Amino acid sequence: EEVVAGDVLARSDSERAYVVMMTRYLPVGLLGLAILGMPASLEGPVLVEISPGHAVAAADAVGILPLAFGCALLCWVLWSRRFQLGIWVSSRPATALGVVFISGLGLGLLLASSFSSFFWWWAIG
Repeated sequence: EEVVAGDVLARSDSERAYVVMMTRYLPVGLLGLAILGMPASLEGPVLVEISPGHAVAAADAVGILPLAFGCALLCWVLWSRRFQLGIWVSSRPATALGVVFISGLGLGLLLASSFSSFFWWWAIG
């Protein structure tokens, strides 16, 4: 079934709205992740040294842009649907708590891998 631009989908069909959101916003974030996932030999010169074994290279600076844009789009969509999310959270508090916990754990492991001298934290995170 075709989706017309400008359709309000979240109020009428949440399953179609999910598919539309994924096709609109996911490719931008994946492009950023693909650029950030390039081998170190192709990244170019180091721009900022973060810790031993971690630095921001030229390709990382380019990859951060679409990733940040995709994250900004996601935040905008979540903010615009905050009332629907509030209803979802109140109807499924255990699931919402699990999502928040897993997100925080992932972010904590990411920060630990970036700012610690233990290089292999990325494999755990």
